[in-house]
Amino acid sequence: MVSEPNITLLLETTLFAASVKDGRITDVTARCDKSEHLYRIRAKMFCDCTGDSRLGLEAGADMRTGREARAEFGESLAPETPDNRTLGSSILFTSRLHRQPMPFTPPGWARRITKQQLLHRPITSWEYGYWWIEWGGDKDIIADSERIRFELLSIVMGVWDYIKNSGDFPDSRYWAMDWVGMMPGKRGSRRLLGDYILRQQDLMAGSFPDAVAIGGWPMDGHPPEGFDRPDLPPNTVLRPPEVYDIPLRSLYSRNLANLWMAGRMKPPRSLPRQRLTSPGWRKVTSSMCSASCSGWRSWKRRSVSGFAASAVCLDAADLSQAGMRRRRLASGFGLTSVSPSPSNRPSWARSSSLRTGLPLLRSTSRVGKPAGPPENSSLHCRSATSTGKTPRPFGVKTYSR
Repeated sequence: MVSEPNITLLLETTLFAASVKDGRITDVTARCDKSEHLYRIRAKMFCDCTGDSRLGLEAGADMRTGREARAEFGESLAPETPDNRTLGSSILFTSRLHRQPMPFTPPGWARRITKQQLLHRPITSWEYGYWWIEWGGDKDIIADSERIRFELLSIVMGVWDYIKNSGDFPDSRYWAMDWVGMMPGKRGSRRLLGDYILRQQDLMAGSFPDAVAIGGWPMDGHPPEGFDRPDLPPNTVLRPPEVYDIPLRSLYSRNLANLWMAGRMKPPRSLPRQRLTSPGWRKVTSSMCSASCSGWRSWKRRSVSGFAASAVCLDAADLSQAGMRRRRLASGFGLTSVSPSPSNRPSWARSSSLRTGLPLLRSTSRVGKPAGPPENSSLHCRSATSTGKTPRPFGVKTYSR
């Protein structure tokens, strides 16, 4: 992506606010704590690739969480009553074979795992960890992320302790863990809503005139409690008879005219899909396919703004054949200059490191060395590393192409 002339990469940068006017996103604001810069980005079209639908959240896009009731979409696999549960998160590990015995002493906070807890979770090898080390779907998958991470680490250490010290796996004597993930892999959180929501019936036998991508992963449901439900299988699978279509109407927001969705497609990801069908969308290959279809038509054009996986672009003229609402698509595209401007979204004020302080400075230099006078702006900030009573304002990067 570095060599792409129409992509500007802002690595390790997180968006935290969006301005909306007349049903369109006008600009978004992002921050990079390492370089201590804020970025205000304006574009004609935006694509939410954040995974947790953060751009859609800040912009007020229609979205859902949890599981719908069986009667709402007529899906036989749905629960009878709706709830806020999702699929849980997982942490993987890897291990390596050594030439000498490798003893393992678990930390005091590791779970004590028994054979009964692994009744539906067989261990046949231990090179790459287990997807069924899953937890937190009955919690707030975003707000409780740190607790979920700790619980997953305690399960990982407990499972490895069982492998090494239970006596059931003598071949593990020469194996040692050499890596443990520190970031839980989410399967579910929020999901944005498009003009069409894929249903169980669509995956089993559905085709669309505006199909732009295909999926192949089955409907793969997990108990929200994950590892805490040893009495249940870790997943249940309903396999479609064939690959299934993904319509264009499921790739744009139904209430924001210039917001598209793509990404890694974990169940509540930035694509509008119902709880049952979403597990089939969350795999990387389906995610890449839908992301490409959100932007492949405008390879000759400049990129729109995409967060956070990549920037994507599209050509409105080529999409009209799908019969989607023309008012959603702009005639031109391109990343324009970024500059401070008042924001009508107050959500940034919730950030622990953003407080009312000195005016935002327009600068391309490091923080504390502003190159130019302050401009009028309603966006103020203080650096998390400020000292005393003198806040250090973030710099603002400005581009034009």
